[in-house]
Amino acid sequence: MIPPRHDVGGGARDSVKALDVLAPLLKRAATDVVVKHHGDSMHPTIPNGCSIRVSCDAGTNAVRGDVVAMRTSAGLVTHRLMYRQREKRAATYVITRGDATWLPDAPLPAGDLLGVVTEVEVDGCWRGVETFTLTGFKGLAGWGSLTAMSLALMLHVGFARATFKVINRAARFVRFVRRGVQRSTQTRRTRKKTR
Repeated sequence: MIPPRHDVGGGARDSVKALDVLAPLLKRAATDVVVKHHGDSMHPTIPNGCSIRVSCDAGTNAVRGDVVAMRTSAGLVTHRLMYRQREKRAATYVITRGDATWLPDAPLPAGDLLGVVTEVEVDGCWRGVETFTLTGFKGLAGWGSLTAMSLALMLHVGFARATFKVINRAARFVRFVRRGVQRSTQTRRTRKKTR
């Protein structure tokens, strides 16, 4: 029997190794597991430091919009499932994205999905996982980047990974330009105040 709470300790590398061993067992047992969520990538849906309940038998049935827990090279990651193709070559890959960003993640083998997050514990109270939609420019940019990656994934996973890298570089460039514009605007304002 798997304990209701399991915290994998010993650093990131040990956690990834432990997850590689535990994930297939948890899927086979088709059980729920409670783990700690770390990070702000799913804010505001899942706050940093809260506990989440993952239904390990539901990973194969996850649909667009579900929040899923998945194995990555960084360990256990919790993001929203944005795209799952079930035909042609892309049948074994999914695209996810954190609620706090408009950038989708690189394509991931569907077999790396551990399960669906069914509940979140915030301030001692369990609640269901809320839906989340990006709006405004971030919503439009998110839709565009997800569409580009989905189309690329239909052709070939390597093409989708290359598309991911291009989108990521473009986003970094936009952030760089935006910061430069903000700094020059602040500089002009401070110069006007000192005159």
